[in-house]
Amino acid sequence: MKMRKLIYWILALMSITLKQLDAYNYEVAIKIICGFIDLIVVLRILSYLMSIDCFEKEYLIIKKVVIIETTTNYRKLF
Repeated sequence: MKMRKLIYWILALMSITLKQLDAYNYEVAIKIICGFIDLIVVLRILSYLMSIDCFEKEYLIIKKVVIIETTTNYRKLF
């Protein structure tokens, strides 16, 4: 899914949610919208870093650690 479509979906969900909550408190609505905008910015930065293979080595290390810890915990059960 392209980032633009994701942004449109998030904005649509936010508007529906705010209408359902009867968000007359604009301060809360602005905080919610700013939080989603921050999330979108972080997702865009992460997608850019992943596109240039910035996290490939770290991902492999994390994957190995998770597999080792999972198998160790599984063995402790039996």
